[in-house]
Amino acid sequence: MKTYSAFLIFFVYFLFASLGLELSASSFLPIVTNFSAHDYNAGLQNWSCTQGANGEIYIGNNTGLLVYDGYNWNKIEIPGSPIVRSVM
Repeated sequence: MKTYSAFLIFFVYFLFASLGLELSASSFLPIVTNFSAHDYNAGLQNWSCTQGANGEIYIGNNTGLLVYDGYNWNKIEIPGSPIVRSVM
């Protein structure tokens, strides 16, 4: 069984190498977008973030709770204006 699995691994590697495909994680580049405080119109420090069941991103910020739906930023101000350091 060991020789069969070793042969199979060698065959798959040889197949990818002959086709010019690279077997590495470095070929994957995720899409990353950086936002400035001007973009979301809130404080400079973001503390924690989570994603809701609806797909929205919730971010704890110095000036309240930020909600990002993929297109628009909304700021929810908490009564008393506390710093939101934890979201869940």
